[in-house]
Amino acid sequence: MAAVAVTLEGLGIALYFSLRPFSTLWLFPLILGIHVAASFLFSLAIYIAAKRLRHSSPENWFIVGSVMCLSFSGLGFVFFAAVFISITLLAKEKEGAYSEYEKYITYDFEPEKKYMPSDKLDEGIREELEVSPLVDLLEQKNTNGRRGVINIIQKLPRKDAVHLLKKAMTDKSVDVRYMATAALSKIENEFNENIFMARKETLRDAESADSHLALANAYAEYYDSGLLDKVTSAHYRQLAVDEYEKSLKLGGENVHVLNYLANLDLIVKDYDSAFLKFRKAADKDPDDIYAHVGLIQTYYETDRIREAIKHARTLVGKMPETKGIMKEIINYWAS
Repeated sequence: MAAVAVTLEGLGIALYFSLRPFSTLWLFPLILGIHVAASFLFSLAIYIAAKRLRHSSPENWFIVGSVMCLSFSGLGFVFFAAVFISITLLAKEKEGAYSEYEKYITYDFEPEKKYMPSDKLDEGIREELEVSPLVDLLEQKNTNGRRGVINIIQKLPRKDAVHLLKKAMTDKSVDVRYMATAALSKIENEFNENIFMARKETLRDAESADSHLALANAYAEYYDSGLLDKVTSAHYRQLAVDEYEKSLKLGGENVHVLNYLANLDLIVKDYDSAFLKFRKAADKDPDDIYAHVGLIQTYYETDRIREAIKHARTLVGKMPETKGIMKEIINYWAS
């Protein structure tokens, strides 16, 4: 389409310069019509290209192009094409190395991931698949690329995001440091808001096991986020433990709550306590995959490798519904 437009414009210019003064005035309307048609086609071609390249407002390109091409015959076409190409290349440069990774990280991904007892167990796999590539991208020379990575980081689970954003706060670019600081503040505000709402619910219904469980999860995620210093972190861990125990007292020995408590023990490397809780959860519900994977984890952390393998092999085939990371962990240890 652009080639047709340029050809028409060239024809119109050739006709214009071939005219003799006042001898062929009737050709002026024809030349003008050719110029208008060429301008419309060229602007339409740029609009289609802008849409395919996902420019934010492709219709603006059509409007600006029409005005520019109609106002300046020939040169308007060249100048408009040069502006479009320059801005497109600049946008591509800003997008840089992180564009393809953004597509990967947003595919089938849950930004509002809930705190689960498996977080500690599969963090090594997440580190390799989701976090490590972003560490490399944060070290690229392109400042615009590093700024773009900050936006991608915020789509990760909060703990991973905090780790990377803290790293970005030492960036040599003021803009990158500002964006990282703002993102960390936003995450911290989310934690505080979640805790406030959960605490409000426990005050409204102090006898609800579920409300205490929700508050415990909010405390636990904040504790394990990486945002807090050692003293404050220990304080929030204890708050989480207290709320989990209240939930157990009110709602009975809930398998999920036992797993959550065991997960807190794993984080502080209290493997004996974690093992007892995972064992209790697995005995109470033999089909609970998190409890079994937790047992495998504690076997591994205490150098009981043979027992980890043996336990994993007892699970193969017994839990056909198990998918994702949990299934991979069991298959790995059973192999």
